[in-house]
Amino acid sequence: MNFLDTLYKQPLKTYPNVQLLLDIHRGAEIKNRESTTTQIDGKNVAKVLFIIYKNQPYTSENTKMAIELDKPLNELYPGVSRGVVQKDEGIASVSSYNQDLHEGSIMVSIGGVENTLKEETRTAKMLAKAIKVVLGETAD
Repeated sequence: MNFLDTLYKQPLKTYPNVQLLLDIHRGAEIKNRESTTTQIDGKNVAKVLFIIYKNQPYTSENTKMAIELDKPLNELYPGVSRGVVQKDEGIASVSSYNQDLHEGSIMVSIGGVENTLKEETRTAKMLAKAIKVVLGETAD
């Protein structure tokens, strides 16, 4: 088993009941703070973008999961989501950001290069609450 298999595939074998895989990134393509930041409860937070890569074995399932996550995120924190987008392929050899491994695998872009770690951490906590809603737990 090579390094990538150990890193990405082995955990799925070890935990076969996994419902959701997130490949989390800071958005690098947008250097415009106004596009990647909003205010929730008077505090700046980074916006979230869910990215699905087309032509992967689980594109349909991954898109459905991203939409399911986007809905409670918008309901709990209006304006924090930039929505769900589909792209043709990733960069270089990273064509799927692990979306070929599991039905329920999503690339999540939190904020951008202009956002602070505090803003992104606030957003990650909001995303965690939305995940709890989608997976059937309470969003406390």
